[in-house]
Amino acid sequence: MVAVRMWLPGDGFYRVSGTGFIPEGEIFRQGETINDELHIQEEKVNASSRGYQFLRVIQAASLCNISELRRTQHPETHDEWTAIGDPTEIALQVLAYKARLPKPSLVENGFELLEEYPFDSSIKRMSVLYKSPPTNEGSREHLIFTKGATERVLACCTHYREGDIEASIENEKNSDNTSFLTMVTQRMNAMAEEGLRVLAFAYRKYHSVADDDLGCGNRDRDEIESNLVFLGLVGIYDPPRAESLPAVKRCHEAGICVHMLTGDHPETAAAIAKEVAIIPKDTNVKNSPMVMSAEKFDAMTDEEIDALEELPRVVARCSPNTKVKVIAALHRRKLFVAMTGDGVNDSPSLKAANVGIAMGQSGSDVAKQAADIILTDDNFATIVEAIAEGRRMFFNIQKFVQHLMSGNIATILVLVVALAVKDEQKDSVFPLSAAAILFMNLCYSSPPAIGLGLEPAGENNMKEPPRSSKQGLFSFEVLLDMFVYGIVMAVLSFLSFIIVLFAFEDGQLGYKCNAGYSEICDGVFRARATCYASLTVLILSHAINCRDIRKPCWSWKSLKTAKNNKTLWLSIVLGALVLIPVVYVPGLNKNVFKHLSITYEWGLVFAVLFIWITFSEAYKLVKRKTMS
Repeated sequence: MVAVRMWLPGDGFYRVSGTGFIPEGEIFRQGETINDELHIQEEKVNASSRGYQFLRVIQAASLCNISELRRTQHPETHDEWTAIGDPTEIALQVLAYKARLPKPSLVENGFELLEEYPFDSSIKRMSVLYKSPPTNEGSREHLIFTKGATERVLACCTHYREGDIEASIENEKNSDNTSFLTMVTQRMNAMAEEGLRVLAFAYRKYHSVADDDLGCGNRDRDEIESNLVFLGLVGIYDPPRAESLPAVKRCHEAGICVHMLTGDHPETAAAIAKEVAIIPKDTNVKNSPMVMSAEKFDAMTDEEIDALEELPRVVARCSPNTKVKVIAALHRRKLFVAMTGDGVNDSPSLKAANVGIAMGQSGSDVAKQAADIILTDDNFATIVEAIAEGRRMFFNIQKFVQHLMSGNIATILVLVVALAVKDEQKDSVFPLSAAAILFMNLCYSSPPAIGLGLEPAGENNMKEPPRSSKQGLFSFEVLLDMFVYGIVMAVLSFLSFIIVLFAFEDGQLGYKCNAGYSEICDGVFRARATCYASLTVLILSHAINCRDIRKPCWSWKSLKTAKNNKTLWLSIVLGALVLIPVVYVPGLNKNVFKHLSITYEWGLVFAVLFIWITFSEAYKLVKRKTMS
């Protein structure tokens, strides 16, 4: 954050140069017209041109402040600056440094802190009571400095400062016949529309008590923050990170609604929200239901909130209770809510959300303890990346499970149906041996499934709406695919067994062919090898099918993207290579896997593979046409 603008009654606007918390920059007086584009008619503020009012505003920004700037001197390089405290207060302290009135200098020159009234989110202001340096006569004044939300500070003011004059706010008219409060509101809105966070400053001399009664912490805050003299406004720019805009756009594409709950003024909040696409650029802040003040939202009943077509995207001037109320309204709409926060006041809403996310760098310890997740880089885009990764992992688990289950269903069905194939002794002739089934699960099912678990995110990963929280891993479509693919693989594999046995061979089922080889079992062993090879290539190729539940996976475009998953391709290629020794190595094939080498039967295997690929693509086409 950086203070870039000031406005003082009578003086008009000031422009502050410089970026970041390095206190290098100048202050220029512009008058009542903002001339940022041309920087014309500007007057640089120096020590001789600083009036009483200007000094008081800078003193308020410097002293009503608990942040700290530290400089580490490096003789050979530039000095290094570090900041401690709230970013808003750091920006104000940097402003004081640029005006040559930093807090350390003021304290060194005699300003003495007597009492502090910390910022309270319910009243949105902070005050301090200081004893000023002694005058030439040796007397010391007691000064109250207050900063906070413009409307909250103005409510405590009875007068305002214009140059060397203090005038009453009540019924005060300006040259254009508008009231002073209206003029301040107009200037505040002008800065807020630029996306600036606007703070108001006020002060007064305190004469109510003796010196020995100060600093005890027993002064009533309402008494301290009353009859103040309004000094001016300071606009602080908090630029969104460059990656925030594309991150919010990705959320919109993914069906994720981003709400902004902030303590800023509605105009400021709306300007920032427009900048990062939370609300459209042409949104009218005053008339749009997308932007609402916390005062208005808090006044609504739950029934009135639930009757809204859509909850406001931006809620400004939020208190902790407002944030909790918004989360409760989202929950009543059966929505899953993730809440980010960094301050102590955010802890109730972090607890109320389904997932509380605290900032790791700027977050308070209380917020971190209340949160479920700590965001180490304080970057909203990281949350979006985490959502994308979570979706990728979920879909990959579905692919992993679908591939394994489809293969298991196919294997079981082949064995169950084969119970009907019996030899002369009425013993069932199994198309797969026990060793073949175990080896198939070990080498052909598991490695491709692991490869599917490492599949990169698809191009539509963040373009699909969120799934229902009630929907588990096994959706209707996933279960349907498991059984459809499993049944078709079983049918094709078993058909290859039957075709070889009864079309290519003489239909001889042999005698005790499940136990071992004999010449009479030659046809069964060749059919068994064909069934084994067919089911193997179907399971391996099914890994390609499982890369996407609906999109075609055998197109040239899809196969080119598949090369990014080297683990998947390696498992498929190695699985195909392992099939060769299993079928052809003497002794291994006949004695362990209970099948023989095959020759022309490979034509049937490749025919089965072609039918399988054609069916898979046709099945997905039907799903794309019939399922939304």
